[in-house]
Amino acid sequence: MPLEFDCPHCSHHYRVADTNAGKRFACKQCGQPVQVPGPQAVVAPAQRPAVPGRVAPAPRAVAPRPAAAQAAPAPYGQQAPEGPKSRAPNYVFLGGAVAMTLGFFLPWISIDLVIVKMNWGGYELPGKFMEFVGLAEKMTDPGTPEYQQIQDIKGRGTFLYSMYLIPLLCLAAGIEELMAFKKGRNFWWLRAIAAASPIIAFITVMIAFSGLSEPGGGASSGGGSGGGDSSMLFKILGFGVWISLLGFIAATAGIFTSPKPKSAQPAMVRRPRPPGGPRPAIAAGSAAPSPKAGPRPPAGPRPPVRGGPKLPRPQR
Repeated sequence: MPLEFDCPHCSHHYRVADTNAGKRFACKQCGQPVQVPGPQAVVAPAQRPAVPGRVAPAPRAVAPRPAAAQAAPAPYGQQAPEGPKSRAPNYVFLGGAVAMTLGFFLPWISIDLVIVKMNWGGYELPGKFMEFVGLAEKMTDPGTPEYQQIQDIKGRGTFLYSMYLIPLLCLAAGIEELMAFKKGRNFWWLRAIAAASPIIAFITVMIAFSGLSEPGGGASSGGGSGGGDSSMLFKILGFGVWISLLGFIAATAGIFTSPKPKSAQPAMVRRPRPPGGPRPAIAAGSAAPSPKAGPRPPAGPRPPVRGGPKLPRPQR
């Protein structure tokens, strides 16, 4: 909203924008400094001298406008608020998660015989196991104890699909780690769950096949052939199992080796220059007044120079 006021010296009328409130300038008519009134008070123009044959205009009132609230400038040397925190990626955990996921798709069972050749990855074990159980079910007569045992094994074999928790949890934890390190977040519990995914799958399978009954009715037991079974198991394990094992060790270590978050370097706040209005304008043809120097004395004759002609003294 424009501001209207009169010069207090010559009553010259002005109409300026409200953004110039509080500024000083030189009057165009008399050259005297004039200050623009603020918008909070109602400004009434001064009475102009009466002109014969002209009706004086009614004074105009300017509606007050709330001034914009400005925050006080911070003193020089004060530190700005800390920026967002960030940290370095947990490369130990990321390497372990990648190794476990990669090993899951590499051969876990590797048998190279004359009759049988198998290279099964970890993702193929549940499906291959169910295929063998289905083939044995077709070759067994219904109603026999062996058939009932195969049916029991087939129901328990569905728990082998819990092995897919390994790549899924590792993938979720790896993506979250890549998204969280820029913001300084640290979800250690998610890394712990991903690192423990092989143990969770192994315990699930062991609980599912525990108490499996034999055809004679008794519970299955290892007996005295545990050492021979263990040596045979190590021979048929593929290199994918060992890569997954190394990844499990690295991911477990990555739970306790997460880098600490660091805040951004705070910037120094400079003291702003105090606000000031425009300098008063100088009328054309007049010299700029000096704030320090006074009026200059009248110029007199120069003193005589040695060796030169003598100048007459000024008459008083």
